[in-house]
Amino acid sequence: MRCLIYIPSTTHWRTPRSRSGRRYAPERVTSDFLIETTVYRIALPKTQNRLLPYVLVDAWIPEDNRKGIPILDPAWIEPGIYRTRALIKHNVKTLAPFLASGLEEMDVSKEAA
Repeated sequence: MRCLIYIPSTTHWRTPRSRSGRRYAPERVTSDFLIETTVYRIALPKTQNRLLPYVLVDAWIPEDNRKGIPILDPAWIEPGIYRTRALIKHNVKTLAPFLASGLEEMDVSKEAA
């Protein structure tokens, strides 16, 4: 099964300033971008965002797109497989069987092979 997913492209630190120039505590900033890739597992999150509903997916990340993801990120499930989110609005037709089934989790690795 193929889906459009969000993956982090870069992670950097930013120190915000007030109008008077005073610095605040540094914060981590991650920018995401969309790619289309193969998905092996789909799951509903415990809490859902009402504005942008999504599902959690275990997806294969091509090697040229892995450079922005830290190696020790706990979202890496196994080599090359990353747990991330897929917005329902981008994948309505692809996710329709999963959403209609009422299951909380579905293994789609047989369809991906």
